[in-house]
Amino acid sequence: MILLTICLTGVQITWTVELAYGNPYLQQLNLPHALSALVWLAGPLSGLLIQPIVGVYSDKCSFRIGRRRPFMLVGGLIVLASIAMIAYAPEIAQLFTGSKDAKRNEVLTIMSAVLGFYCLDFSINAVQASCRSLIVDVAPIHQQETANAWGGRMIGIGNVVGYFLGFLDLPRFFPFFGHGQMRVFCWLASIWFALSLGATCLAVQEKRYVPKRAEKLRAWYEPLLDIGKAMRGMPETIQRICLVQFFGWMGFFPFLFYSTTWVGQKAIGMHKGIGDRGRDSDEATRAGSFAMLMYSLISLATGFLLPMITVRRDEDDGRWVDSHLHPVLQKLKALHYKYLRLPVVWAFAFWFFVALMFSTLFINSVLAATIVIASVGVSWGIMQWVPFTLLGECINYYNDNRTLPRENPSSAQGSSANLISGYGSLPRIDDDDDDDDDDHIPPYIGASTQGIAPSPRASSPTPTTNSTESLEAGMVLGIHNIYIVIPQFFSTFMCSVVFTVFHLIEKRNAPGDKAGDKAVDVLGDLQPDPYDSVGWVLRIGAASGIIAGFVALRVKEVPRISGMGNSGVFAAGH
Repeated sequence: MILLTICLTGVQITWTVELAYGNPYLQQLNLPHALSALVWLAGPLSGLLIQPIVGVYSDKCSFRIGRRRPFMLVGGLIVLASIAMIAYAPEIAQLFTGSKDAKRNEVLTIMSAVLGFYCLDFSINAVQASCRSLIVDVAPIHQQETANAWGGRMIGIGNVVGYFLGFLDLPRFFPFFGHGQMRVFCWLASIWFALSLGATCLAVQEKRYVPKRAEKLRAWYEPLLDIGKAMRGMPETIQRICLVQFFGWMGFFPFLFYSTTWVGQKAIGMHKGIGDRGRDSDEATRAGSFAMLMYSLISLATGFLLPMITVRRDEDDGRWVDSHLHPVLQKLKALHYKYLRLPVVWAFAFWFFVALMFSTLFINSVLAATIVIASVGVSWGIMQWVPFTLLGECINYYNDNRTLPRENPSSAQGSSANLISGYGSLPRIDDDDDDDDDDHIPPYIGASTQGIAPSPRASSPTPTTNSTESLEAGMVLGIHNIYIVIPQFFSTFMCSVVFTVFHLIEKRNAPGDKAGDKAVDVLGDLQPDPYDSVGWVLRIGAASGIIAGFVALRVKEVPRISGMGNSGVFAAGH
């Protein structure tokens, strides 16, 4: 499990290069504030385009080394090159101009850094999509929860390491990597990324995908058309998971963008009488970074502890009834079974987040603000584990049973009919292309109709399938990511409207005061925010989490053990 998911630590640390420290670095290079927003459009654009495209083409990749690994390796090389472009932007500009004059090279330096961030966004999305699909491919259905819990833990570790490294004076500890905090951080992130990705690629085995003759005749662009068809034809359970993510992330994006700003402004408010703007801004930045470090630690702890106490559907619904137990203990077991199922835990994550964001109305100190931001780590830890577990189990269960349980048969005549003909067709993965055993069922659960080699320790025969209606991990996770990315555009628009309104209020109440024009400057140096505009952005955005929680309760779990009776053989040790 560790080797399968450790690649996500490198992915997450690489994200922190951009999300946590990218904007200060670009401001240091004198990028105008107005152009910063254009740079950060790369994130949603890459997520909207790259993950579905990589997903659908990796599903059909027939390289000997596997389906996901080629995209992980090529994407990984581009990630490393992109980080180098960011770290050495001044030197790249100097190479082209032949001059050491920083002012003369400024435009080329900015262009190199911006291009590096765009390439980083697109390539890291490709790697992330492949890593997530690999987890669904390799882990059998009964291990999807464990595998995705480890995935969430690895993301938490990446967050902690990333924020901790950014908190240190890196040039002092690693002078051999050069000067400048960002350059040293890029070096460390690159090394960690390369080692973690290499560990997963070397340790996890994939079986070569062998396409059918009909698939070889398809035009190169036809898989792209399948993405739109598949979005309309997903089973109801997966559609609900995507809908939860849509409303949930609409609330979380403002938090990710502006939580450190909000903590920093509380710090500035407490020191407004000092009069040293530079020192105040430094203290505010450190306060925000410390809050996010605490948030990452709590997220990591949640990812380790909560999966140990959740209850799954394949457990007997009446198991908690035990006549030998005291009635109070029976009641406690009943509550445990009722309220610690994954959909309920997921709904709690959103509602807890909403409560924390609305509590910001009453926060006036840095300590209280830090506690609120750190507590959001509970919700974040759940969000990095539960939806991917539910999706992975749905994909594997559907591919073993060709239906999802307890779906509404009146909607498009059942889940099988919901799949558009031609989408997600999964031909045989063995070498016999002429075997037409359409009714063959894989000899063990989770084996993988996704084309994964069984463990060397497993004695089960090679899984095969000839169905034309299968759910493929890359396609499903790519579409799932679209539902995560689209809310970012809505959140960005909402934030712009709120900041504009408060900016106009500020100008009306302080006519002619030029300093007032900068009171809500969330892109540059932290400024006093007398109207708490950032707090209102957090609260308004979080309101959508209420809807996400109610939809989460309607998500149906699938049994992790199905169609095997008591004699099923599980593939272990992938």
